[in-house]
Amino acid sequence: MKRHSVFLSVAAALLLMLPFVCVSSFAQSRIAFDDDWRFWQGDPEGAADLSREVIDKAALAAIGAVYPNVSSAVNDLGTDVVFSQASFDDSAWRSIDLPHDWCIEHEFQPELNGESAKLPCDGVGWYRKRFDLSPAEAGRRVYLDIDGAMSDSAVWVNGEYVGGWPYGYTSFRVDLTAHVRFDQPNVIAIRTFDPPDSSRWYTGSGIYRHVWLVTAGQTHISRWGVEANTASLSASNADVAIAVQAENHTSTPQQVTIECSIYRGDPSQSSPVANVRTAVSVPHTGVQRQQLPVSIPRPALWSPATPQLYTAVVRLTQGNSLLDSQTVRFGLRSVEYDPARGLLVNGEHVYIKGICIHHDLGTLGAAFNESAMERRFDRFKEMGANAIRMTVNPPAPEVLDMADERGFLVIDEAFDAWAEPKRKNDYASLFRDWHAHDLRAMIRRDRNHPSVIMWTSGNEIPEQSTAEGRRISAELTAIAHEEDTTRPVTSAANSASSGYDGFQYTVDVFGYNYHPEQYRAFHRANPSIPIFATESSSTISSRGEYFFPVARSRQNGLHDHAFTSDELIYAWTVSLFAGMTDERVRNYFFPELEDSRGDYT
Repeated sequence: MKRHSVFLSVAAALLLMLPFVCVSSFAQSRIAFDDDWRFWQGDPEGAADLSREVIDKAALAAIGAVYPNVSSAVNDLGTDVVFSQASFDDSAWRSIDLPHDWCIEHEFQPELNGESAKLPCDGVGWYRKRFDLSPAEAGRRVYLDIDGAMSDSAVWVNGEYVGGWPYGYTSFRVDLTAHVRFDQPNVIAIRTFDPPDSSRWYTGSGIYRHVWLVTAGQTHISRWGVEANTASLSASNADVAIAVQAENHTSTPQQVTIECSIYRGDPSQSSPVANVRTAVSVPHTGVQRQQLPVSIPRPALWSPATPQLYTAVVRLTQGNSLLDSQTVRFGLRSVEYDPARGLLVNGEHVYIKGICIHHDLGTLGAAFNESAMERRFDRFKEMGANAIRMTVNPPAPEVLDMADERGFLVIDEAFDAWAEPKRKNDYASLFRDWHAHDLRAMIRRDRNHPSVIMWTSGNEIPEQSTAEGRRISAELTAIAHEEDTTRPVTSAANSASSGYDGFQYTVDVFGYNYHPEQYRAFHRANPSIPIFATESSSTISSRGEYFFPVARSRQNGLHDHAFTSDELIYAWTVSLFAGMTDERVRNYFFPELEDSRGDYT
């Protein structure tokens, strides 16, 4: 019998100022870059070719990927577009702050598809911002970190193209260093494009998550460059491997020291429970990844009932100079996926009572709002939920911080489509060139959260029952294992046959969307593979809105009214009660997640 056993310890990025005994400091500065933007919807007249194909090829070249027949002209992208130029007068544009979803601002259009909430989300949005850099920052690296921009984004600084990212849910970084000025104002311009018929869900439009300006020394800790994995865990001790990646942008190797101090809770309120340091050489114009083993005595475990968090303060020093510092939170806990006993957290059986949520905030739109999301978590707790599936795409990073703090278990999901499209312009058009980049980015950003217990490579993939689908699934699972050896991979399968045709062997844990009639049959046929319900029921209501006559039909109402009765369900789903599993499967069938699209606001 096969058992999937995982020990997890997690680090979620925070920025925290601590005193250091150093003569000088060149540590990273990360400041919120959300305020005082200008916005315009649409391209200027006479704009050059800014088609999706051109934009996405340029972004791919900017991250160093090899793309056939891409010429050096991509570096000149948009230089003849007036909106990208520093000299352009944007005083007539709207003044806004980020995060911003321009789609939710429009009037409803009944003739539009309900998948976009009957709002016109497709189109182009431009954002511009002026900013200054201190002359004291000259010689440092300058980056822009964007948590999410929907979608096909392109970024210019002082009229020069610097990069972008097509998948609107991926957090990404662009390097501004070669194009910024320290003696006069800088202008950044960002274009987003949401193509029509690009999703089955409400995406929102524009820069809908937070943006950050980062400055760092020429030798510094990489973005998402601190990782914590628990090698062993007992009541008396936790052995943790802290991995730190440093990067060197100088022409000579740099001899540095990496130091790590571990605190239980807030470092300002406690003394370190463990310390470790080691010397390392970072090659010129290269990176160096270093493991730092740490032992934590009498560990306090993270669990849904007691979400205890630790803090790691990692410092990069050279002589008496502090080159960089990053502070991260993490949790210690064990997770086992046992085909016979189900899900065990710290050795205790947990039957998940979960919900599936999408990234938007209902009537508030897609622009991320901390207060609204916290309110949703409060509602989830009141409902008795203990788990969340981030359905069809990665969430805002703050959502996982909230889950860490509140003890929720999270299933983190990458894609709603692979190579075969569900909609004309959905992720399938990007999959060939971007799936590895997007999946790696999600895992590197999120792998250190104690709340995250599993990766989902796809949702209801059309090709899941084909040989090509099995090949792709195996490839995505392999990528996930390269990036994170501690968590299993699943895929939300909506075809009953996928549990028996070989697809089940391409994932670590098998997930069914609906099909409760298959649970016992799957377990009999695949006794060594853990099984759970990635999505078990879907009921929809519209807060008391009724259209008469209300026919008692499974499919009535898909486009003309929403159901408010548990007895009325859509054709794709089963009722809430039918989706509930009985005691005969609870021993091995560990989670159940209800598909929920309410606004909770």
